Amino acid sequence: MYQEKRLKKIMLMLEDKGEVSTQEIVEQFDISRDTARRDIIQLVENGKVIRTHGGIIMPEEKLQVLNYFERLNQLSQEKQKMAQLAVKQIQPNSVCFIDVSTTLLQVSQNIKVPCQIYTHALDNAFVLANQPLINLTVLGGKFDDKNRFFYGEEALEQLGQVKFDLSLIGAASLEEDGFYFKEKQNARIKRKVIQRTRKVVLISEQQKFQKQSTFRGGEYEDIDVFITDQELKPNQLSLFEKSTNILY
Repeated sequence: MYQEKRLKKIMLMLEDKGEVSTQEIVEQFDISRDTARRDIIQLVENGKVIRTHGGIIMPEEKLQVLNYFERLNQLSQEKQKMAQLAVKQIQPNSVCFIDVSTTLLQVSQNIKVPCQIYTHALDNAFVLANQPLINLTVLGGKFDDKNRFFYGEEALEQLGQVKFDLSLIGAASLEEDGFYFKEKQNARIKRKVIQRTRKVVLISEQQKFQKQSTFRGGEYEDIDVFITDQELKPNQLSLFEKSTNILY
């Protein structure tokens, strides 16, 4: 990968996380520490980042919390491709669950077949409500206004009454013993959805292997298809069942 393209990807990582370590750059792009340091120096000289002990951060005047729709507009080509692969998993007249994430919001915008969709994501609901081919059910309950999803016992009870043909699920982090979420209630919904689904598709970029979250939503043996943005490293691939279909 040319340095110019790599620098753009590093900036996307930085916008997503707020800080990026040298080791993360090495692992994400499979490059040497010397190459990673040269990339960091170039970004510092361009005035785009501030160097710290062990990594980089955004300059204070550029730090910002992007809202949901701003992040959607900044979807990388890799995430757009992930969304396209996910859309292809949806079969006509199927019953599906679609999770909350910017990538899955783009999936919701591009469904072209008749199907029944359940979601706890408010923004998915806005998009799907305007599509005549979609029979939409929005899960009820309390509303998380920061992450824009509904949760609680009412949502779990609704899920318990449905058997899904397909579920499209995201993740906050991909760790050795499963995939995790920052919010306890969000993880509870994912566990319930997985129990009620015939085919589970996990959609997450590879950098989530470097992240950590608190609440486990599922295990890799639960996953039938994993959609990501690049080829997995051997240690990452070994986490999945041999029968899991890996797409990128």
